[in-house]
Amino acid sequence: MNKEKYLLAQAEMLSKFGTWELDLTNNSLYWSDGVFRICEYEPQEFVVTFEHGLSVIHPDDRERAIQQMQNTINTGKEYSIEKRFITKNNNIKHIISKGKLIKDENGNAIKLFGVFEDITEKIEAEKEKAASEQRYKLLFHKSPLPMWIYDLNSYQILEVNETAIQHYGYSREEFLKMTIMDYRPKHEIPEKEALLKKLETNSKVFDFGVSNHFKKDGTLIRAEITGYRMNFQDRDCMLVVCRDVTEEEKYLDQIKENEQKLFSSEQQLSLIYNTVSDILFSLQVEDNKRYKFISFNQAFLTATGLTAEQVMNKYVEDVIPEPSLSFVLSNYKKSIENKTKIVWEEETPYPTGTKIGIVTVTPVFNANGCCTHLIGSVYDITEQKRAQNDLQQRNIFIETALDNLPIGIAVNKIDEGTATIMNKTFSDIYGWPQEELTDVASFFEKVYPDEPYRKEIKERIIKDIQSGDPSKMNWEGITITTQKGEKRIVNAKNIPLYEQNLMISTVIDVTAQTTAEKELMLFNERYKYVKKATSDSIWDWDLAKGTLYRGEGFQNNFGHSISAVNTLENAWDAFIHPDDVQRVHTGISSVIESRATNWTDEYRYLKADGTYAYVLDKGFVIRDNEGRAIRMVGAMQDITKRKSEEHHLKLLESVITNTNDAVLITEAEPFDEPGPKIVYVNEAFTRMTGYTAEEIIGNTPRILQGPKSDKGELKKLSEAIRKWESCEITTINYKKNGEEFWINFSVSPVADEKGWFTHWIAIERDVTEKILLQNQLTNAIIKAQEDERYEIGGDLHDNVCQILVASQISLEMLKPTLTEKSPQWFHQCREYINQAYDEIRNISHRLAPAFFDDTKLEDTLKILLTSFQFENRCEVSLHIEKEVNELPIKRDLQLNLYRILQEQLRNIFKHAEASSISIDVVKYDGKLILTIADNGVGFDISTMKKGIGLANIKRRVELFSGKLEIESSPENGCKLIVQIPL
Repeated sequence: MNKEKYLLAQAEMLSKFGTWELDLTNNSLYWSDGVFRICEYEPQEFVVTFEHGLSVIHPDDRERAIQQMQNTINTGKEYSIEKRFITKNNNIKHIISKGKLIKDENGNAIKLFGVFEDITEKIEAEKEKAASEQRYKLLFHKSPLPMWIYDLNSYQILEVNETAIQHYGYSREEFLKMTIMDYRPKHEIPEKEALLKKLETNSKVFDFGVSNHFKKDGTLIRAEITGYRMNFQDRDCMLVVCRDVTEEEKYLDQIKENEQKLFSSEQQLSLIYNTVSDILFSLQVEDNKRYKFISFNQAFLTATGLTAEQVMNKYVEDVIPEPSLSFVLSNYKKSIENKTKIVWEEETPYPTGTKIGIVTVTPVFNANGCCTHLIGSVYDITEQKRAQNDLQQRNIFIETALDNLPIGIAVNKIDEGTATIMNKTFSDIYGWPQEELTDVASFFEKVYPDEPYRKEIKERIIKDIQSGDPSKMNWEGITITTQKGEKRIVNAKNIPLYEQNLMISTVIDVTAQTTAEKELMLFNERYKYVKKATSDSIWDWDLAKGTLYRGEGFQNNFGHSISAVNTLENAWDAFIHPDDVQRVHTGISSVIESRATNWTDEYRYLKADGTYAYVLDKGFVIRDNEGRAIRMVGAMQDITKRKSEEHHLKLLESVITNTNDAVLITEAEPFDEPGPKIVYVNEAFTRMTGYTAEEIIGNTPRILQGPKSDKGELKKLSEAIRKWESCEITTINYKKNGEEFWINFSVSPVADEKGWFTHWIAIERDVTEKILLQNQLTNAIIKAQEDERYEIGGDLHDNVCQILVASQISLEMLKPTLTEKSPQWFHQCREYINQAYDEIRNISHRLAPAFFDDTKLEDTLKILLTSFQFENRCEVSLHIEKEVNELPIKRDLQLNLYRILQEQLRNIFKHAEASSISIDVVKYDGKLILTIADNGVGFDISTMKKGIGLANIKRRVELFSGKLEIESSPENGCKLIVQIPL
């Protein structure tokens, strides 16, 4: 009996239920421990009575519970009711209460026995399920990825979201009439049906991989499909999410093609890391409050304008300035505390300017839950923000321009005849307030008050508009009346935009022009005198009346409106440069007051675009019979170009004299020895080479060349000048004192007015520091690569190999447990571990070559050849001159020769299909020469792709000022020759 009570108590604890018993003879109530737990009471805290027991029932459920219990007592039927309890801690519990009536042998009701089952979690789960279904509907229909649901038996599509409709081009109705086989290539349908029939019934989530789909327009796309098995509309269905990876696969295919050219995982990572357009960086977290830059890509440096030295191993506060710094640090802290990715918009000033970006940081935690790193990226939106600002400024500009145009513009709705846009000039020309002109009907009444004229104009305009011919919607010489009764002459034009229901109306006030045309006869006399002056920008000054007239050439040459200028009170000197006004006045006055008839002066004149033109102004004085000056006519000639050319020549002379670059001019020929003679050098040439102009003029530039001058570059220069082409080379030159220096040398031919080449002009720049810096950078890069190789090789050897040894030991410990069928698998696993161990040791040795500072070059290269697995594929010979072995070759040069040979051997093994490889190292003409030759398939050098491996070899050779040559042709093998100066 005690065991049964114990089991019941354990069951109550596990199943969250409790039993109760109501004695109807004395109205006493009993609760099991499970009931107290449901109500969150300890047994001693709650006195169980019928009335007290009712108090834990929620007031809204209490009366219904009593009625149900009474009905059971009256009828003897079992009852079941769902109700709520209020616990000791005021929590609401959802309860299923079941009761059964117990009678004595006489059929009298004596007890009610029942069970309380806590279903709170179930109720909450149902609520969560309902909310989840609501969220699902929202996520389904608002998802940025195409989604649909289909029946697993018929493959019929039952539901589809808007993204799928837009992406695939089918309407919703078309989708719901399709099966999932209708958008697939026919030859793939059997395979897809077979796959669906094999779905595991106990699985919910399925990764279907990438499939071919057709859009409605026939476009074939590649879609990555993920499925979720679900019940939908009481049917066994599959919810699928589709991600179009067509472009991504193309991109990945391109990456794979590029990856074939890479020979180590570190190079692949570096390539991807440093070629993505987004900024990437990694921070080391110290004590959850300091952050140090330990990695960043080239995009980071390009965007910020910082150098690697300014960022690497620097703390954030040393790189990011205020006011951005505090905001950034708070987000870093928030990301770590919340253990989640944080995204924000950041604006930070850098040497390249203020940058705006979307920043994302993700914390990385170790096994102890401590944040060790922050991985970050920045999407640069500086240009987007700038474009938004530019668009805003452009809109302001358009509005301002519209309001300040000299042309009146109004935009009307064609169907309504009302104006939606009208600039101020439109209102000013017609002489009516804007609000009076917005309605077409009232517009005609106000602007054309004379009824017959209004009728004539209105009929003409309406007829031309109804014709639909834009060429007829241009009306000139129309007389209008302003609100003040003033008559004006205008030219009007309509531009219809029928598809937008708009009519653009423009108007120009030509009253002054019309008046001017009437005065045309008066101009004939002026032109008779103007012919005595010039045909440029003519002018006519009536000295008696004090009026000035300027001709058409004035507006063409200087941009000022003739009508506006001729009405100025100070029309003569309004646009003369302030510094020239007094001098010009004095000159003209002296001519007028004398008996002279001609006046000439040069001065600066303001053009309409805000710039000053240099003018040559000539005037002719007309005098009356008494010799008094009554009129002066003349012409202005724009001599800005001539002045500019003179100024330009002076500037060029100043630039050549003062530039830091050496300028050298030679005769055009001869091409052969001794070469063209130098005719000019500037002072910078003397500072650069030590030769004075007297010492160098008459000599040939070849005096600057020496033993280390690059013969290949000089050959390139020779070929270019023989073709009369410009050329740029970089080589070593020699100063007067014999000192070597690197020079960037660009030369161009100079022709006379007949097109004959007469001279060569050369610009020379000392780039010694730049070359040395490049070599230092290359050396640092190679050293970093070698350090990383050593570290990776050490990790492989010391860690991974130890793991494999431990795995082998563990495997041996399992040997006694083997069954009769197991030995084969046991030996195969052991063999795989041995193969992996040997392969990792080989890789680690290749990454970290085992030689030291006192190792001879021959021993170094033999170590490399020993590490290669030739497997009788080809015969390899190594020959090193005795003299080379006796040379004290430094470790860094040995290491680079080691890597060059290692890289070329990989190329031969991968591409050459060679059966023989010969390696020779000799000393010749002060150079160490390494030759690697094979008898493989060879290749056409002119079409050879510059891979990473060849670039590495070239970079290592240039680091030691060496030279690399490649000799190869199809079916004739390949020879790689490296020459290093000693």
